[in-house]
Amino acid sequence: AKPTTSDEERRFAAAVGEVLANRVAVPRRLSRAARRRATTTDLTGLDEPMERFFVSRIGLRLLVEHYLSARERDGRGEIDAACRPGAIAQEAATIARDLCRADLGDAPEVEVKGDLDAAFTYAPSHCRYVLLEVIKNSCRATAEFHAGTTLPPVTVFVVAGDEDFSIKVADLGGGCTRTEAKLAWSWFHSKYPIPRDDDTSEAAYANDPSLALTSGWGIGLPLSRAYCRYFGGDLRLRALQGYGLDAYIFFSRLGFECENLPTRVRSSPSSRDSTL
Repeated sequence: AKPTTSDEERRFAAAVGEVLANRVAVPRRLSRAARRRATTTDLTGLDEPMERFFVSRIGLRLLVEHYLSARERDGRGEIDAACRPGAIAQEAATIARDLCRADLGDAPEVEVKGDLDAAFTYAPSHCRYVLLEVIKNSCRATAEFHAGTTLPPVTVFVVAGDEDFSIKVADLGGGCTRTEAKLAWSWFHSKYPIPRDDDTSEAAYANDPSLALTSGWGIGLPLSRAYCRYFGGDLRLRALQGYGLDAYIFFSRLGFECENLPTRVRSSPSSRDSTL
């Protein structure tokens, strides 16, 4: 029933917030189940339904997060009129280097250049997830490819265009083959072993998303591209095997492209294709 009093609305918000927190592990659980069957099952057949599922999930979570955020921030929800990708990239670079150093013992410098103070209207949480995932991958590739030597820096260029913010993340981490670049977009594909079971609480993952960035889930890049495309942007990779890789991130300025949803997502019966 629709809340009709402030007390009912508070209970509703608490219940919705609890559901949101309890569903944060859904991608990891799907990945673990799929990866365990990877030796006998071709996972590429999951790409289309998983793309539809996660795009629906992005929309549902954005609505709930926007509602909860607006309650706590005097009406200011998840869409920020002064979202600064440059500042978010600098924050993501710090976290990515810490993750890389903790995992591999070393991490390259990350140089963030360009229109660092430029702002636009966007969902900072989407921007943060994509940048952290891509920069983390570049740091890891660089540390592995140049292990035991001086690590070349990862460079992030931020450009504020008329229709979108374009961000290039360039590394000298050895790149990959064209086949590997294509597989990077396949859900649950990873060259790393699946992470071991852990007892990290769901609340910990909700409060610190970086805990879920361990390599091996096979979710990061396809989910990052889904986040970009949700608002009309994109994520593309250009690799030179034996040299390095450039990732091009496009965040569309809202107003040019809004909620770029596939027809099968918009017409999903009874929201059966997704969950929070």
